[in-house]
Amino acid sequence: GLYEIYISKELDQAIVDLETVVRVRSNSTTAHTSLGLALRRNGRFSEAYAQLTRAWDLDPLNYVPAFRIMSTLEGLRRYPELVDQMKVFQRRFLPSRPYDAYVGMARAEARVQHSAEPLRRALQEHGDTLSAIARTVTETTLARMEGRYMDAVKLLLPCTDDWCGREFRLGFLYWAAGKTEESRRWFRTVERLAEDG
Repeated sequence: GLYEIYISKELDQAIVDLETVVRVRSNSTTAHTSLGLALRRNGRFSEAYAQLTRAWDLDPLNYVPAFRIMSTLEGLRRYPELVDQMKVFQRRFLPSRPYDAYVGMARAEARVQHSAEPLRRALQEHGDTLSAIARTVTETTLARMEGRYMDAVKLLLPCTDDWCGREFRLGFLYWAAGKTEESRRWFRTVERLAEDG
């Protein structure tokens, strides 16, 4: 199933195989998480959410399904539920995951409130707990939310760490700023990187 997700890119077959694993190993956090990720990649977010929730129920201190639940709820645009889940996430993972706990909650609250203020406040109150890369990504997100697309580009350009997701984000930022040629150039880079694996 994992091979089919990441190598052969056969999502339908991956789902079939991972559903079999879940039936055989119904208490496997890894099986439920993997199936959830395959379903999500296939655009089946509600089903993915159910699998990821089951994985987190089986192993409540496991960060992987917890984090994937948050991003799935964000994809489903179920922001009030995301805020509720982030409160649980904060209680369990705050000491080890300050970026995800503080910034994740702020992003969720920003969605509910339609305001960048929660993210701005999180940076002011907890910015010193973030790594330099996490701070850059957060400042970039804040600039984007405020419509300062070229400021976000300037913040993101020097960040070469894979965690930044630089090429993908730059494509969208240039597009939002109305700079279509630069946007296309960065999206072509994303395509080349995806082809190289």
